[in-house]
Amino acid sequence: MRFFRKKVGFLIIGAQKSGTTAAFDYLKKNTFLNPSKEKEVHFFNSELDCKHDINYYHTFFDLKKTGILFEGSAGYLVNEFAHEKIFKYNSKIKMLALLRNPIDRAYSCWNMYRTYYTSNHEWFKNWMLKVAPVKYLQYKKRELKLINSFYDYVIEEINAINNGDLIEGSILVHGYYAQQLKKYYTCFSREQILLIESSEFKQNTKKCLNSIEDFLNIPRHNWDMETLSPIFTGSYKNGLDERSRKYLLNYYNPYNEELYLLLNKKFNWT
Repeated sequence: MRFFRKKVGFLIIGAQKSGTTAAFDYLKKNTFLNPSKEKEVHFFNSELDCKHDINYYHTFFDLKKTGILFEGSAGYLVNEFAHEKIFKYNSKIKMLALLRNPIDRAYSCWNMYRTYYTSNHEWFKNWMLKVAPVKYLQYKKRELKLINSFYDYVIEEINAINNGDLIEGSILVHGYYAQQLKKYYTCFSREQILLIESSEFKQNTKKCLNSIEDFLNIPRHNWDMETLSPIFTGSYKNGLDERSRKYLLNYYNPYNEELYLLLNKKFNWT
């Protein structure tokens, strides 16, 4: 068995639908970083035995190249055990978390999942069998008749949460940022996790990329030479309806206040 001295030194851990793909694709341009061959490796949020093997993990990287090894798997932030696995792998690692208004994040996620359900009703099952087949048995299936209504989709999930059930294709729990960060702070210092609000990243991309480079202590790339246009932005036929937004403003308010207290900082998410 081979053992590599070089370890992944930087992770983009989430949140899902918050700009992680754009961040990964931009940062690949900095030659002092060495990206994974594909963005979503899902090593630390998988329960499969093969993905517990470090040598398997390292096959996703070109270890002959120089630069800090990094990858971005948006599921790491929300996963209940990823922080412990990451700490065991590299306690000195640095991480980036992009945080998006949880209402807009949920709506974007629903649009993506609705597309998945339209093309394949079993998409969630197929996905879970690849990363967490045992845990999949705990999940309640969605009612397909509710898939095309964002409000009904949200209410179905809230009812499941209130009943103590897991439900497939969840969109709300990804926005419990304070709870997720608190888990990471039990293992890592706050200095190891850079937090950037996703609208700030979108509006001031160059400035945010510079802050990531400074965070990693690497030379800055000349971003003036690059076209920093939005990557994989969602285009929705209909916007978020007012009833759903008002409902979720009230729903997420305590979770957001918990986050603001944790960070001693507020975001304009009203």
